[in-house]
Amino acid sequence: DKLYNVLKKKIRKQLSECMFGNFAFPKSMVEMAAIRASHPMSFMDANGGFSKNDWIKSINITCALARKYYKQQKEEIELELDERRTDRDYLFGRLLSVADKMEDYALYKSGIKRPTNAVKLMSSFQVKPYSTWGQLFTQLIPYKNQLGGAGYYQSLIDDIMALFQNGDYENNLPLSPLYLLGYSAQNRALSCNHKNNE
Repeated sequence: DKLYNVLKKKIRKQLSECMFGNFAFPKSMVEMAAIRASHPMSFMDANGGFSKNDWIKSINITCALARKYYKQQKEEIELELDERRTDRDYLFGRLLSVADKMEDYALYKSGIKRPTNAVKLMSSFQVKPYSTWGQLFTQLIPYKNQLGGAGYYQSLIDDIMALFQNGDYENNLPLSPLYLLGYSAQNRALSCNHKNNE
């Protein structure tokens, strides 16, 4: 409709100014992209099912926008996993990734193909990370048991938990786009480890 075309024109103008006019990248655009990427179940394929590829594409674009924004703020964020980084949002993103990969692996071993609880709860996790993590961790128990305790994943969760600064873990405020960078970096690291093991 007309409103969408006006918005599209405005966004294109802003992006052109950022690329060619040396304008600062707008924070609001990064936040809107992060909110969109945090609702994975809204990405549908032609049959009305979950479109994982479209969602992953959205996360990758959002991470690129976020890196650009943080770089403008004089903070360089590496694409590779930074295991020493102690930002609350980055660590919560890492936890979400480990939970996603653990359940995904258990489902794969059972021959089940469906979105994980981490994916389904991502929108709630972005808004209330502490309380949603408690719910998600409880839902992981059957998958941990299925994987014989899931020692590798549990050890990784423990290592990440130990990096939280005092009071950060219990902070239930919404997460910034930085959590998607932590999620994405941890996903890549786990995928690389899996390929190396194979």
